[in-house]
Amino acid sequence: MNCWNILIFLSICLANLTTLLGQPCGPDRRLIDLQTITSNGDILLLRTEFNGSLMDVYNNNKEFDLNYVLISPRGKIKKDTFLILSWKEWHYNYMSCCASYRIPSQHDYKSTNEKSCVYYSPYSQSENTIVSYFLAGDRKFAYEIIIDEMGIGNWTLCNLGAIGLSNEISLKNDSIKSSLLKSYLTKKHKGLGDLPTEQFEFSNEKTKITVRGRKIEFHKKTIDNKWLIRGEKWELALDGNLFHYFDNQPLINFKGKVAYVTVFNEDYASCPSYGQDIFPITYAIDLKKGKIIWQRKLQFGY
Repeated sequence: MNCWNILIFLSICLANLTTLLGQPCGPDRRLIDLQTITSNGDILLLRTEFNGSLMDVYNNNKEFDLNYVLISPRGKIKKDTFLILSWKEWHYNYMSCCASYRIPSQHDYKSTNEKSCVYYSPYSQSENTIVSYFLAGDRKFAYEIIIDEMGIGNWTLCNLGAIGLSNEISLKNDSIKSSLLKSYLTKKHKGLGDLPTEQFEFSNEKTKITVRGRKIEFHKKTIDNKWLIRGEKWELALDGNLFHYFDNQPLINFKGKVAYVTVFNEDYASCPSYGQDIFPITYAIDLKKGKIIWQRKLQFGY
């Protein structure tokens, strides 16, 4: 039996063994880190997915995924895809948000934000959305993400030393880095503007959210893990939780009299005894009438 026949025989044996033992089981989970409204009125959802290559010191081709969804104001999904980003250094621990380099530096620092190892700062620029993006605790690199009105995305890896940022001031924390990147992008892109953000107030128990400047409140229901949105004379039930177990910020934005809200539904378990599936649902809600204009469930996979 030659090598080719042996390979075929082993492949058949492996396939039969997989069928006999069954496929690996685990819950399907799709999460979102950030939601914003673009200058075109589209809803942009962002999520970072890490993998083991960032922690592999022997892997010189470290990569991770930036997933994003672009939804039109009428609820049509214009793009649901991802960008594969590279990180060209020695070791990044995405459990503690700490970067280690082949050549250490006096500018190395450890992030103080261990809830999320990524920083997103989205801006508008003509018909494009530009996202200043970097890994927390990384003093060497940042990413310039450009997503056009059709949802086509591109990225550029920025070496902070090469573009002169790391020599302007010691990078003592992520906030300084974020400020420097904004200044850099403002000079590079004519007409760069801030996208609207909301300010929320909620307790540590996360059972009630108020929005500054608006007579809108969100309340967690007592009988399940789902939430309500309340206006002055109306109330709507949302089919999910405003927070997932990774402690995200509320995914809520407003444009005029419309609220865009994304929640996480946990009604299903495709793999019983191993936890619930999680999928996002994005709502457009008429705040004057207290009615759902549309809702869009995001499928698993990309």
